[in-house]
Amino acid sequence: MVNGAGLAMATMDMTQLFGGSPANFLDIGGGAQADKVAAADLPAVIAAAAAKIAKRPAAHPEVLATSAATGAGIGILRAAIAELH
Repeated sequence: MVNGAGLAMATMDMTQLFGGSPANFLDIGGGAQADKVAAADLPAVIAAAAAKIAKRPAAHPEVLATSAATGAGIGILRAAIAELH
């Protein structure tokens, strides 16, 4: 799961490039950006996103906080995609 349609589509492309088969694209809204949320509040934001996702029986993603602005979490996201291969 990523924040923003552009990053989501790029993540789906990379998943497919590494042999995965992305099946779901869910925009939960809210505009939560990891670099705009206080570090102390980030776990609660992630938990809230996971709770929204849990309402969708076909969605079982890991919630990763990323920031295109600061690069935070991008390495973790890349590693998670690489593990799909």
